Amino acid sequence: MLVPGVEAGLSRVCGGNVESVVLFGLESHVCVEATAVDLRAKGLQVHVVADATSSRRQDDRLLAFE
Repeated sequence: MLVPGVEAGLSRVCGGNVESVVLFGLESHVCVEATAVDLRAKGLQVHVVADATSSRRQDDRLLAFE
């Protein structure tokens, strides 16, 4: 999720003019998906690296990508 620390970091990167974010991580159906939704709500483009994103169950992973 887009926690205050991450938001603060985004405001420091590129002079606060971030337009696009690349995500990867664990539990794609929960953490990565929720973070992507939060970033999109802020108007940012979100790109997920599918090969660097996983879940404990493949079904959960594929559902998140849909």
